[in-house]
Amino acid sequence: MPKVGEESLVAEYLDDYFAECDEHLVSMRRVLLALEPFVEHPPAYQSLLVELFRNLHTIKGLSAMVGVSEAEQLAHQMESTLRGLRKEELALTAETMDALAGGAKTLEEVIAARRVEQPPPDIESVMNQIATAALAPPPIELDDRQHSQLAAELESGARAWQFDFVPALELAERGITVDGIRTRLGEIGQLIHAAPRVTAEKGIA
Repeated sequence: MPKVGEESLVAEYLDDYFAECDEHLVSMRRVLLALEPFVEHPPAYQSLLVELFRNLHTIKGLSAMVGVSEAEQLAHQMESTLRGLRKEELALTAETMDALAGGAKTLEEVIAARRVEQPPPDIESVMNQIATAALAPPPIELDDRQHSQLAAELESGARAWQFDFVPALELAERGITVDGIRTRLGEIGQLIHAAPRVTAEKGIA
């Protein structure tokens, strides 16, 4: 068991931990609010992502030092999603924002529980939510003509959908191919844009 002097040192370090985490959590809340207008819009928010990443990275490191493993794990999971956003491999969708906001809220709850020496909340569900949001495809890129066409259709009351199709040998053997999908979509609606993208598994969709 630690000696009295060691216990005092640990308690003092925890005080510093909570104080610094509080600063970063406040900053995170502010950044997440600032990010909301950019949902479903082009990535003009890199400086906000950098600041949010810095907050999480600091909390992760501090939590590892004092043994708050749930906070460390959660911050690490959120960092991974932010890396995808910064590299424009992920889209800032409503689902992604909900996942990040949920992660920030749970992160606060984990640190608050440690402050009062209570068991931490379960982080599994929010970890899964963040991981699922990271699987979202990047936004489609439309040229000016396609943007205008889409805007006109939406203003007229039409609805727009984005479909993702991943070719596979077993599908091709059943006659389900890229050309077949394009033809079918053209029969049930107006195909505005189609383009290949590289998936997280290095395949093509």
